[in-house]
Parts: sequence; structure tokens; C-alpha cells
Amino acid sequence: EDEATSGDEEVDETKTAFIEQLDVGETYEMIITNLTGLYRYRFGDVVRCVGHRGEAPIIEFAYRKGQFLNTLGERTSEE
Repeated sequence: EDEATSGDEEVDETKTAFIEQLDVGETYEMIITNLTGLYRYRFGDVVRCVGHRGEAPIIEFAYRKGQFLNTLGERTSEE
């Protein structure tokens, strides 16, 4: 089962949404559980829901969590 945790830089790690529960315009950190042994594995990829096709969400890659550049006190993401 694919799962996603809602959030931007401020990830709410206590709230989990299944893929069919994603809201348009929100960002989510991808977490996966599968039958081969991955249990709530955090990829570090943050995606944004940009629409739906039927009941399936359409997502786009937003940025990689933890990939920030700090230049003279300014934090810049890859976004």
C-alpha cells in the first residue's frame, strides 16, 4: 500500500493519508509499505497533488526532503 504524509517543510508526522485521500494543491512526503518487507519506508521525496483523473491523484515531484543549500543564512531548496 502506498501512503503519504502531508506537509511541506513542516511535515506533520502524526497524520497519514492514503493515496486516494490526497487533496489538490497540498504537498506530501512519500512513505511506502509493501509485501517484500518495506514498512513505512520514507523516500525523502516530497510530491504535490495537482489534480485527479477519476479517483487517482495526479502528482508532480516538488523537491527532495533535506536537500537544502545554506548560503549566508538563507536556506534554498532544490524547488
